[in-house]
This record gives sequence, C-alpha cells and structure tokens, in this order.
Amino acid sequence: MEVAGLGGTFAPTWYETPAEDLPHPKKGSAKATELADKRRHVVREEVEVCKALRGVDVFMTHEAAKPFRAFPGGKGPDAGKAQINDILRVMRPSLHLFGHHHRFSEQTIEGIRSVGLDLVTRSYLLVHAATLEIDRRET
Repeated sequence: MEVAGLGGTFAPTWYETPAEDLPHPKKGSAKATELADKRRHVVREEVEVCKALRGVDVFMTHEAAKPFRAFPGGKGPDAGKAQINDILRVMRPSLHLFGHHHRFSEQTIEGIRSVGLDLVTRSYLLVHAATLEIDRRET
C-alpha cells in the first residue's frame, strides 16, 4: 500500500513562495515563534510534487478539498481548498483523509472518498489495509 501526505494550512499570501524561502523568525516565546513560522503553510511547489505522484492508495492532508462546509449539518462557508481538489483529480488515490476542521465527515470529491477526521477525544478511524474500508470508533 502506498501512502502520501501533504501537511500544512493554505494561506494565499504565502502560496507562491518557494518552500525554502518561508520565514522562520524567532520570537520571545514558543507560541510567538510558532505563529511567526510560515513553514506551516502549503506552497505551490509542494502541490506540484503531490500532483506528480502516481500509485498512491491513501492521501492524507491537513486541509479539506472543496466543497467542505465546516459547520455541522453542512452549513457555513466553503472551507475547502481548490489546491487539494487539483491534487485529487490528478493523483486519483483510493482514499483521502484530512484533519484541520476537527469533525468527522464523509463525502466524495473528484470521484474520491474523502473523510474528515474528528477530534481524537470524540472518535478515531481504523483503516483496513486490504480494502481501505474505515471503521469509526467512538472514544
């Protein structure tokens, strides 16, 4: 089984920046340093690398693909990112898993099963390697 992942959040102001040029300034506290560290963002070059991957069974991302309504019941603005759709459309994994929004969801995006992961204090998933079926377990 082949698994690939793309961590990080999407920030349009940093997207075109080469990954090696993302700033990592040191601040007065660990939290301030974390907030100033732009290396946590997804950039175009990383998306392009993912789009070149083939034979991936499970693709994991921090961000959701479009459309994704972050509020329960499918309400609220679309919080999905088109860049994730672009990768799914080309990569064609069997299963897409994402986090960021901290609630369980299941949808089909670009013909791919896309599953949002819940907070671990509410539930977790077991993914069966042979079938890629998921078993959601309440905590």
